[in-house]
Parts: sequence; C-alpha cells; structure tokens
Amino acid sequence: MLGANIGSDVVQQTLIMSLVVFIAGELRFKRYFLWKSMGPMIGPTIMCLILGWDGTYSRVDGAILFDSFIAYLYYLYVDERKHYKAHENGFSETGEAPEGVPTSVTHALRDGLIAVVALGITVGNAMAALEFAEIIVARTGIGGSLIGVTTLGVASVLPELITAVTGIRNGDSGIPLGTLVGSNITNPLVSF
Repeated sequence: MLGANIGSDVVQQTLIMSLVVFIAGELRFKRYFLWKSMGPMIGPTIMCLILGWDGTYSRVDGAILFDSFIAYLYYLYVDERKHYKAHENGFSETGEAPEGVPTSVTHALRDGLIAVVALGITVGNAMAALEFAEIIVARTGIGGSLIGVTTLGVASVLPELITAVTGIRNGDSGIPLGTLVGSNITNPLVSF
C-alpha cells in the first residue's frame, strides 16, 4: 500500500507533469499558486516522513494526517470564497446557471448518485489491482516500491492524466495543475 501511494505521487510529479507540460507547450500560473498549492503539496510528504520515522504508522498518525486534510480543505474553501466571482464561472448577470449545472434537487441527486457509483467502481478496481500487485511482489520478490511505481503508480494516475489533458484541450491551465497538486496532497493525507 505504501508503495502504491508513493509510486502514484512520484509518477504524477515526474512523468505526468512532464507529459502535461509537453502536450500544453507551457503552463502559465501566478506565483501565488506556488505558495497556495505547491507548498501544501510538500508538507504532507514531510509529515509522512516524520510520522513514519519510527518504522510504523499508527492510528494516531492516521488521525493526524486525516485532520490535516480536513484543515487543508477548510483553508481552500475559505480562500476560494474570497476570490469567487460568479460571472467568471459561467453565471449570467441575472444569476442563471451555466449549461450542465444542476438546477433542481433531482438533477443534483442524480449527479451525486452517478459520482458515488463511479467512485465505488474505481475503489473496487483499485482493490483488485492492489491484490494483483501483492501477488506479483510475493511471487517475484521484487520490492513493493518498484511494483508500486511501475504498475499501481502509473495506473492510479490515469484519471489525473485524462483530467489534465482535457483541461489543456479546453485552454485551462488551472485544471491540470490543480488536479495534479490536489492528488499529491490527498494521497499522503487520506490514503495512508
């Protein structure tokens, strides 16, 4: 499991980021993005190093990481609300929602149900892939970190790659960077 999480982060920060920049040609961002997003991306890695220094991750360590994730989400929510402008997000001057945004409770529930089902399928597939990787490690003697990087790391970043490439195709550099950075913050804080 540790190999898969670490592998996913390494693959995202090296292979996927390089592919995204290569496809886009360049990604422009404000310097504020470095402090707001890249700093918090490095923090969880350092926390995992410190908490795992004794060779184990306990429930207390897990609670510290998860609580840090909740605090980070709250920070993002507060920060985004400060800078939110309805007209920049497709809403008209009269407050009409852009196309594709649920306008009724029924539509919102339908979209939420689709997301939950898709998440369930993703988790099920991830569990199957993890079991397969454990079999490979047991039968070949290859280290879990190498398997995590080469198989699970690459497989687990495919959703981020697709999201990033879609963002690039739509002319939005914030989506690829936000997706990759957000995933690298979530992995160590929630997945451990």
